[in-house]
Amino acid sequence: MFGQGTSQEKAILDVNLEAAKQIARELRLRDIGGIIVVDFIDMTDDSNKRLIYEEMKKAVEKDRSTVGVSELSKLGLMEITRKRVMCY
Repeated sequence: MFGQGTSQEKAILDVNLEAAKQIARELRLRDIGGIIVVDFIDMTDDSNKRLIYEEMKKAVEKDRSTVGVSELSKLGLMEITRKRVMCY
């Protein structure tokens, strides 16, 4: 998955980016609504935190529900709000 020469920060970024995509997907598939708090792996580079935020915003665009995404806090937490679709 990660090469020998990959820095730790790059590896963490890759894992967090993939997690953001998967989290958005699971929220849609399971129709999870409410306030969701995601605890990403801590990153030191602020530009990487911004990349995670942008990736999550892009991933939730596919959702037909109303989804709000906040930037990562100093603790590495992201708050997501999502309204359930409920088409049963």
